[in-house]
Amino acid sequence: MSMKRREFMISVAGLLAESGTVSQGASAQEASSAAVRGLTGPFRVIDVHLHTLNTNAPNLSAAAKKYHPPNATIEELVRRMDEAGIDHGFLLTYSAEDLAAEIRWRKVNPVELKPVVNRAYQLNAWRAHRDRFWLFVNHSNPLRETFVEDLERDFDQGAIGWKIMPLFYGFLADHPGFLPAYELCRRRRSPVIVDLSNWHIGQYPLYNELPERQALVKTFDDYARLLDPLFSQFASVPICLAHLGTPRGEQDHEAIFAFVKRHPNALLDTSPRMVRTTDFYQKIVDSVGPRKIMWGSDFIGSPSNLVTWRMINECNFLSEAEKALMLSGNALRFVQGEI
Repeated sequence: MSMKRREFMISVAGLLAESGTVSQGASAQEASSAAVRGLTGPFRVIDVHLHTLNTNAPNLSAAAKKYHPPNATIEELVRRMDEAGIDHGFLLTYSAEDLAAEIRWRKVNPVELKPVVNRAYQLNAWRAHRDRFWLFVNHSNPLRETFVEDLERDFDQGAIGWKIMPLFYGFLADHPGFLPAYELCRRRRSPVIVDLSNWHIGQYPLYNELPERQALVKTFDDYARLLDPLFSQFASVPICLAHLGTPRGEQDHEAIFAFVKRHPNALLDTSPRMVRTTDFYQKIVDSVGPRKIMWGSDFIGSPSNLVTWRMINECNFLSEAEKALMLSGNALRFVQGEI
């Protein structure tokens, strides 16, 4: 059942008023166009997990061309967002170095992907479309001497959040080397997106962890025991577990939902198409509540990814306000650094 635009806008107005983004007496139109961390609405649909690649880079090898979709440029991303009715998004950066473990696993030399999976391109893409995106910067290697300084520089230049992919550098997310960055995010009221890549543990080696820690994680319950103290220590920092927490299978779902439920600062995103039925949405909502779920698509390689937000409108067990939470309200609280 389609959501009526007027009902949706009234719902969003109420959500923004509750979060302190606008005053309690604001109209729906005022709420729709309120400035939130540098961007102005309408905030009807927000995609919380987006990437762009320089797929027009010249002289690419055949192997490099097979690695990525044919057109993942920022221009194509914005065009498809417009077609799908997506107002704003979280643009997440990463480089070929950040994805080196995966690229090698796909039998490609990461050096060949540098022109495509390119942080400079992504930052320039964001600068050209700052009216559409909040920027989340990926810094996942705490061994780099300027790790925290680089993250703070990006915040100073307009990034509003930190993206971490620890497994790709051989770390678990609670490694002590990351703590200064979590502390920086607490001080700056900056949200965090964590890609645990739980499904790749055992495939990508934890070479930067001590031997006794390398064998600690076999299920999500194992990882949760490591993450519980971290999420409690930084309880004022909103932290999203990307890709529905990266479950290895149905056996991990209950452990992920239980973890998110017991930490007020923990949320989940739905990318890429991790939720394919309304019944599964109901299971998640029944487990963690509608304030814990943010819709995201992950990538524009599949056109269907960007229209999956419409399934939330088909969830008849949700009120219009709850649908608005999952499509935009939770994302707005998240970028504001609010739990």
